[in-house]
Amino acid sequence: MGACDRLENFEDTFIQYLEKVEDFALRMATTKFFIRGESISFPLKVLRKLSPLFGGRTLTETMFNRYLRTLEWHHFPPWTFSYFMYSAVFHGVLYALIKAPREFVEACELFEAESKETYVNLLNYLALADLLKFMAPSVVSKAFTFCYIPKVDLEKRGIRQVGLGKYLPLYDIRGLFKIENSDSLLKEIFACESYKCEECGVTPLDDSAFVDLGAAYGETALWYALYSSNSKLLAVDASQEALAVARRNEELAREFLRSKNNEMIIINKLIKKDTDARELINLGKDKNAYFIKSDIEGYEREALEAFKDVLKEYKPYLALAAYHKWDDLIVLPKKVKEANPDYKLYLRPHITFYKVPYGHSYVLFAR
Repeated sequence: MGACDRLENFEDTFIQYLEKVEDFALRMATTKFFIRGESISFPLKVLRKLSPLFGGRTLTETMFNRYLRTLEWHHFPPWTFSYFMYSAVFHGVLYALIKAPREFVEACELFEAESKETYVNLLNYLALADLLKFMAPSVVSKAFTFCYIPKVDLEKRGIRQVGLGKYLPLYDIRGLFKIENSDSLLKEIFACESYKCEECGVTPLDDSAFVDLGAAYGETALWYALYSSNSKLLAVDASQEALAVARRNEELAREFLRSKNNEMIIINKLIKKDTDARELINLGKDKNAYFIKSDIEGYEREALEAFKDVLKEYKPYLALAAYHKWDDLIVLPKKVKEANPDYKLYLRPHITFYKVPYGHSYVLFAR
């Protein structure tokens, strides 16, 4: 049986996943609960490392029914929910995997062999977090602290705060340039290098156009410039406030950019499915390759719709945040393959959960 096929019987797969992290397991319990009149016996393990955070409580039938009632109140399917950051990632994942696993299986099969196991493990993690969210919200909240802001020593990576900037704290990046930014974003982009996947073959390119959708303060474009020469860095964001900081950072890094013959262009644009992608791509038409990164808070599917002709004609490298909507793992790989069946797809954790394999966020890479 292949990795993706294990999703067909998700209950067994979930247990196998938990056994992989048995160092954290507290004990095995069997809980009987009801899903729309169906009685299911479902064995679960509670992580020992997390149990102190919720007073040592174990998962009970009452707690799981609370989870189910919330789904019923929202009128499943869960992808119809309005959502705020991260809630949609967890909401209903376990329910969907038990009731309708086939779509996940089909999406999983679109990935290259080395990423299929990652796909299955990430779904297992989301299912566990889905339960914990209703079991004890503080558990998930503290898990995010481990996951999204890892214990990384920036100074050991040549990044140190040197003062206060016009908008944000001012950091020196390896003696090459200065940047105004937040501690957490610098850890994510410069330390964890979330949008580079060497094992996938998706890395910054020379003589390229880097289209940074969701550029925020310009940190990802400037990270790309560390590894690229003779490139155009298109920093695209819908927030005027964020781009004001990005413009300041371009000024601070301008000498470094010129030393590598790189040019950073700031663009204020909201990406929607009817966005004129050619207008952006044409800014880099004098370059030999394209690399598109997207982290636009759940609008990645809109971006893929807008850029589908670009994907077909130019086959740019892709690095897409696939963790804002819980069904991103179904929708995004299908949209990439529909635009260009020649793409090879890979999945990698965005930032791995502290001491637990596979964090809540992950990036879809394509080349």
